[in-house]
Amino acid sequence: EKSACECPHVLVADDDPFQKFYYQTLFLKSISFDDLNIEKENFVLEVFSCGEDLLERFDSKQKCPCDKDCLFVILDFNMGETKLNGLETAVALRKKGFNREILLRTSDSEEFFKEKFPDWEDMKKDEVITCVLDKSNHTETKEIVHNLLKKSLP
Repeated sequence: EKSACECPHVLVADDDPFQKFYYQTLFLKSISFDDLNIEKENFVLEVFSCGEDLLERFDSKQKCPCDKDCLFVILDFNMGETKLNGLETAVALRKKGFNREILLRTSDSEEFFKEKFPDWEDMKKDEVITCVLDKSNHTETKEIVHNLLKKSLP
């Protein structure tokens, strides 16, 4: 029986419209649900074009009586000059008590983050960001996302 709750299992923020299509394809076509503890049609993915919208949705989800945790979050790093970037969004999620995996999917190099953010190593050590995914490596993204779904679904 289908519950009335439409809370998302996975939240994504990426300002690129193509990436929205990428995530829908990744979750609904690329990933096999055969060994996952959920039917594909019951899986809910929500993609936002900025961190602010994702945080707003996260807040509204906390008020849902379903008490279903978001399994994980995927953030693009760069979401426009005037918007929160993926790291700022991750920090805000952690302050709100989100303690599951946060994946940062980016085309920027590890060196870029080390240079731009002096506390980058601490952020990784403290697991503000659980893992950094290379946007050009679809196979790795698919594997990591599938393994996280497998591990996170009850």
